[in-house]
Amino acid sequence: MGIARIDPNTVRDGYLQEASADDVFVLAVEQGWSYRIDLLSSDGSLDPLLSVYEASSGRVFANDDVDHNGGNFNASLGFTAAASGDVYIDVSSWGDITFGGYHLVVNPVGHVYDSSSFLFTDVDMGIFERARTVVLDQPHVGSIDFSGDIDMFRLDVIAGRSYTVDLSDLGAGLDMALEVFGANGHSIGFNDDRGDGSLNSRVHFTAEETRSVYLEAFSHAGTIGAYRLDVNGGYGDDNQGSDHLNGLSPNDAKEIAYLYEAALGRQADIDGLNFWIDQKESGFYDDGDIALEFVGSTEFRGRFGDPEAMTNQDFVERLYLNVLDRPGETAGVAFWTHQVDTGMDWKELLWSFATSEENTANSQYIDTLTDDGSGWWYFA
Repeated sequence: MGIARIDPNTVRDGYLQEASADDVFVLAVEQGWSYRIDLLSSDGSLDPLLSVYEASSGRVFANDDVDHNGGNFNASLGFTAAASGDVYIDVSSWGDITFGGYHLVVNPVGHVYDSSSFLFTDVDMGIFERARTVVLDQPHVGSIDFSGDIDMFRLDVIAGRSYTVDLSDLGAGLDMALEVFGANGHSIGFNDDRGDGSLNSRVHFTAEETRSVYLEAFSHAGTIGAYRLDVNGGYGDDNQGSDHLNGLSPNDAKEIAYLYEAALGRQADIDGLNFWIDQKESGFYDDGDIALEFVGSTEFRGRFGDPEAMTNQDFVERLYLNVLDRPGETAGVAFWTHQVDTGMDWKELLWSFATSEENTANSQYIDTLTDDGSGWWYFA
């Protein structure tokens, strides 16, 4: 990451050497003046993301695409300075996916903001807003109101403590993405799909300083609708009694790992596993609910087919392959199919396979699942 000062009425050329890189520029602004900032790919390879942090007010502005549906993936935004001083301009790749050259254009546009002065006149200025404060362990429900909408939040963190931020669709079909960045505009973490088979997002990080960080919530492909933002963690020795993330026993956490492996036929990734451990601990889901979520996930459908199109025998045969890593013997398939045909539901069936002696013996790595003391679980 490079940091450099940039002057008004300036065009700065740069190059992001890798997809995870970002360049930060410091711009001196004058109270009451409006500024236009444009970020363009210079070679067509970079899908740029532009973010501006105004230190005096704590406001954060951001733009990804000028016109996503129209194929204009350059970024542009405008703002009026709340006070004289420095603002931080972050140049990065959307989603940490692309890299390449860019042109950064900074222009003051006078004391009255005039959208016609934009390089791109179709920029929707509703795309940025004052960052709203979020509180630990208090879910926030928001909405993506239009294609390209970005919601910004501020979170106060304490140095040395770990935090987990989850961004979840509330049934609207959102393909959510989440980025966390610091007060100087540099990216702390980005996640698109958290790895649990859904299109939701999660970022886990440890604060390096006691100050505010900023959360950026947005969606892909023009999807709009309601979402839920959860922030957990941040507990230290002075608050041991309220760390609800330590509420699950190791056996409870391991049961989620067995379910995860059983449904999706693979070892759980740590981010996805911690998400579902948190859901069980919170009381929102029990083991049966989690089992159904796995089976109904995008990943399950993509890899194994639509569960709604499966017969009971189809599902039994799939569990033999996913869980026990072998085709089912004729008698075993017939036994379990009969159990489901006569009243056992799929979540009970999945639970039976996941916790069977054969599966636990073949999945001994799950016995190493350990809590790091802050509510974050990992395989040792």
